[in-house]
Amino acid sequence: MNPYWINPAPDTDEWLHSDRVKKNFFLLVAGHVALWIVSFIGVIFLFINAQQTAPIEAFTASGEPAWGMPISVSTPQAGAKQEEFLNLHLKNVISYLFMRTEKGSLPQLNDYTDNGLMALVDANFGFTKKVKAGYSQSFYILPGAQDFEILAANASRRIYRVHGILSSHSLDGSANTPVFLIVAIDHRPATTQNPLGWVISVVISVDSNEFYNKERQDLVTEVTKSHAEDTAKKSPDSQTPKK
Repeated sequence: MNPYWINPAPDTDEWLHSDRVKKNFFLLVAGHVALWIVSFIGVIFLFINAQQTAPIEAFTASGEPAWGMPISVSTPQAGAKQEEFLNLHLKNVISYLFMRTEKGSLPQLNDYTDNGLMALVDANFGFTKKVKAGYSQSFYILPGAQDFEILAANASRRIYRVHGILSSHSLDGSANTPVFLIVAIDHRPATTQNPLGWVISVVISVDSNEFYNKERQDLVTEVTKSHAEDTAKKSPDSQTPKK
């Protein structure tokens, strides 16, 4: 058969290659558009964060990190934060008040206590005895709400009740003793060593009955108060609708 009389199949390779180029081109365009959108969102995110006030990061006296956003001192939130900070500061001072080693107490406590209070605490709690080398004593305030609670507070005086564990360690052994305290703290002129100006003036050791007297009084009041109105509200007859 004459080959020139044969109708050969059309060559489509050129057209298939063109379709692949178009498909790859559209994929590249779509990828570039997606990258531009993501980049635009990232620039907006960075711009918004750059306009915000950076958080303040600092460290407490015990080396713990602390940070937060600055707020106006006239807002209720600022007042609550200041109260929380002051309670934490005074809680730490009270715990350091009973810290002892063979060298004695912390000299810096004299800036946070009344004159003669450290000697009075040593005498009342038996800290005047000579201890051996390696002796250490710490006071851990328990984390409960009633273990460190404000009984009264104003601009010049704050009274706390404190419940903690007095722990002592030496080469001879160790001991843990529960301690119940009533502590009064007065506000004095600020100094360089004590910029807040709060000074411990009174430390009284009480027993557990005196310490929990508030709870007992609240319980007695709750038990002895009249429940006539509550009984009337909860009685079935009072809840039955009238026809």
